[in-house]
Amino acid sequence: MEQLIRSFSRGTLFAATVLVAGMIVGSPTNGACTDHLDTSILAPLPDLRTPDQVGWIERLRNRRLVQTKIRAAKVEARLKAIEQKGRATVNRPAQDPSTAAAVVESQAGSSPAITGAAPQTIDGKALKPFNRGSKFYQDGFLVFRGKAGLRGR
Repeated sequence: MEQLIRSFSRGTLFAATVLVAGMIVGSPTNGACTDHLDTSILAPLPDLRTPDQVGWIERLRNRRLVQTKIRAAKVEARLKAIEQKGRATVNRPAQDPSTAAAVVESQAGSSPAITGAAPQTIDGKALKPFNRGSKFYQDGFLVFRGKAGLRGR
């Protein structure tokens, strides 16, 4: 093979040197050589390709991007629901005790005064306890308690 000898001019060598130096150093950051057109306000151009021109790798990537967006939206909705549930509080005004409808005291701790007399029904017959835990209080005292052996029907 014969050797090929090429000669380049000084201008060509200078241009190549400047090009290589620019690639190594990078573009200027002060904006001196940038366009005066703000491209951030422009809408992206539509994809005018037909479906058969889109490759399977790009379809796969697009599907993954959509699934990622859907997962992120679901997570965000879950977090928002948890936050709203935690934020839901009811601030009621303070109640005045004098306007209360009734003051109820528990009779469960009162001393038993079981007399054996069962409460009566309207007919005057003795009221049968419906279960073993039934209790009848009269004047703040336990008057009647269901028998432990009885079971409700």
